[in-house]
Amino acid sequence: MDATGLSAFSALPLFPLMGLLWYLEKHSRQDIGLVGGRPLGYGLAILYPTLVLGAVGGISAASGALDAAQIDWSGAWRKVAIVSAATVVVALITEEGFFRGWLFASLRRAGLNGSATLVVSSLGFSLWHLSAVTLSTGFDLPAAQIPVFMFNAVVLGLIWGLLRAISGSILVSSVSHGLWNGGAYVFFGYGTTAGASGIHDTAIYGPEDEISFPAESSEWDYELEVAAVIGAEGRIAGFTVLNDWSARDLQRAEMTVGLGPAKGKDFATSLGPILVTPDELGDLRLEMTARVNGEERSRGNLGNIHWPFEQLAAHAAESTRLLPGDVLGSGTVGTGCILEHADGRWLRPGDEVELEVEGIGVLVNRVATA
Repeated sequence: MDATGLSAFSALPLFPLMGLLWYLEKHSRQDIGLVGGRPLGYGLAILYPTLVLGAVGGISAASGALDAAQIDWSGAWRKVAIVSAATVVVALITEEGFFRGWLFASLRRAGLNGSATLVVSSLGFSLWHLSAVTLSTGFDLPAAQIPVFMFNAVVLGLIWGLLRAISGSILVSSVSHGLWNGGAYVFFGYGTTAGASGIHDTAIYGPEDEISFPAESSEWDYELEVAAVIGAEGRIAGFTVLNDWSARDLQRAEMTVGLGPAKGKDFATSLGPILVTPDELGDLRLEMTARVNGEERSRGNLGNIHWPFEQLAAHAAESTRLLPGDVLGSGTVGTGCILEHADGRWLRPGDEVELEVEGIGVLVNRVATA
């Protein structure tokens, strides 16, 4: 499914299954929740996506992640209306009808109380969404982000289940489902496609996250760097360890045209484990080491950097502005990557990579096995 949410309806196989189960178990329309529902339910159905997505948009705007003046508001709202209306109908005959309709009724008939029904149906709803991140759906999440996605699915299942329980109607939960998908997909995108707000998945990872390399690459590399994180008024707020993961075969092909790397770099960057302020760190002549599966592979010193971070920040700010949270990399310390060793000992699935910088700590990541 793309950012409009209209290109695929992978949930449609639930429709005939739901109809068959309704018929075999002989549930009434009231049992299923195929009723109008109470007005309060519709108010809550509208309030939830409005408040949450509005808060996300407000925080994004306040942090400088989006510029509201650049959004095509008329086009975006038109898409929101189309996607929301389409999702209400599709959700009613698929996910809402199945999980909050048939499954709700079956669990209650089996003797589960309201809380247990809510939890079990939400877990089932979440497990159903595992297909979105394991099959070829266009929603190609890195392995480390899949648990977050699944947890979010549980939370949404609980919220829509509460709306169904409060109102007694799957029409109410379908309305909330539709408004959520319309607002989230259109403004914030889906999978690798950015929405109308222009916010992209930056593929930034933290300590202990698994790193997935592009499937078409076989020359997998790390880069041992230090990152300066920008704070208020364009000043450097602190320093942390940076691993600029690189697919060297993709990078080599891209750079033959005389430009910098793109797909050879943009799939993953790791930061961590902590942010240390300049006054705490003091002298930046810091020892830096890299280890793969416990074996030291690189060693250097940040003091050998060609340009001080203050000059890097000043240059980066020319003809533009640096915002809080922007990150400036030092560049790779000497011998700080496999490429410089020219020994062909590229990273492989399951490898543990440790980057250590004196005074900051150790950033540990593992290469994904699938």
